[in-house]
Amino acid sequence: MRVTTFGALAVCYEKLSRPEEAAKYFEDAIGAYEEHCDQAPTLDDGEADDVSDSDVSLLADLNATAAMIHYHYAGNLLAQDRWDEAKTVTEIALVLAENSSMPAGDLEELQQCIHDLWLEMD
Repeated sequence: MRVTTFGALAVCYEKLSRPEEAAKYFEDAIGAYEEHCDQAPTLDDGEADDVSDSDVSLLADLNATAAMIHYHYAGNLLAQDRWDEAKTVTEIALVLAENSSMPAGDLEELQQCIHDLWLEMD
């Protein structure tokens, strides 16, 4: 899936200390996630009969991946002193994580990391 591939490339560029390239791939991953969500049937658009359990499960898994992509992207933004954008991106990461298949322990750890990050930003 493109979301995962772009996210993995972004993290690789981060590890290579190439933040500009990483930012591009983070943005590509987020765009691919949003595109996927725009194309997916939803429960509130009259297509509820078309939404299978596997669709819901896939979206929950994708939300977990997207949450981590947003979290890592926030780190990229912070390194560029883009504090306001980083705050917004971490808020999105939390919403995605809370509506995902992320294991409870991982969710709690992510919530704590973001909370600690916000304390440092204030």
